[in-house]
Amino acid sequence: MVGSSTLTAEAWNRPSKQWIVDSGSTSHLCLNKSEFTSYKKYDSPCHIWVGNARTIPSLGEGTISVTCIINNQPVTHHIRDVQYVPDLTYGLLSCSVLNSQGLCVLFEDGLCKIQDKGGRLIAESLREGSLYFLNTKYSPIPSAPTDTNTALVIPPSFDLVHKHLAHPGKDTLQQMIRKGLVDRLTDIPDDSKDFDCVACICGKMTWGLFQEGHAVAHERLRRLHSDICSPMEVPSLGKRHYFSILVDDKTGYMWFYPCFTKSDFTTWFIKMDSFFTNHYQSHVKILRSDQGGEYVNTALEDYCAKFGIAMEFMVPHTPEQNGIAEHANWKILDKGHHHERLQCP
Repeated sequence: MVGSSTLTAEAWNRPSKQWIVDSGSTSHLCLNKSEFTSYKKYDSPCHIWVGNARTIPSLGEGTISVTCIINNQPVTHHIRDVQYVPDLTYGLLSCSVLNSQGLCVLFEDGLCKIQDKGGRLIAESLREGSLYFLNTKYSPIPSAPTDTNTALVIPPSFDLVHKHLAHPGKDTLQQMIRKGLVDRLTDIPDDSKDFDCVACICGKMTWGLFQEGHAVAHERLRRLHSDICSPMEVPSLGKRHYFSILVDDKTGYMWFYPCFTKSDFTTWFIKMDSFFTNHYQSHVKILRSDQGGEYVNTALEDYCAKFGIAMEFMVPHTPEQNGIAEHANWKILDKGHHHERLQCP
């Protein structure tokens, strides 16, 4: 978490390599990936709460190198366990983490001094308003106080700008930032390597093509395709709300049966198979359908097992695999809707 003390004082037009010694932060945070001497990217971004009740992403952690100025002499320090947070305006050094590592952080007379266990000074910072800026090679302590009436603003991230501008493509937004085509985008990082917009990905997804279906049967009744249409809003004259169909794979011939309930299919299929046996001297060889309860039941399974009828099921929720029966359903419904429209005044 980033304490509110880092969000309440200074203007954010400072050099990008300034660091703040912060008593409200629970972790060391760095906004420049170039300062890391070793770095490990997180498998998925972590979320850090900031003082204005929003979260910003932390992309990884590692060890950084910071050159401090002590008695006008540069001294390089390596700080470990630092998180990479590109959406920050300043780097933050956590007092609690420094203390847990055996260092002493003293605030007195407008100065912040960081000392080791032996009392040796290893870094210092001067208070500006309510913040303590580390005296480093890239951001020396200012000699004059600055205006403390303006608020420290965390610039919006690449992801937030992408959403505000109605989801332009990554390459397009990068060009807009680099060429300054939109006002106030000059401080937005244009590195989109770790950026992925879930809404854009989902919006541009398309169905994959289904592979070519089964080989057409070479004899009648070798394979029958079946489906039961959902309940109709308007029942038939016989008060039937469903209809079931059987379509012969070789000839395309279709048998149609209105049903009171879906479970009526089993009785109808047994009667139809007896009809086929009497007229064509052959039982159905394969019954292809979805995995609805009207097909997966003991009565139908026992009958098919008794007469050697194979039951083929498609993958659940994939009507494309039962396209012949689905297409027959659409044709019947289309004819019914067309007839209904002709009856309208």
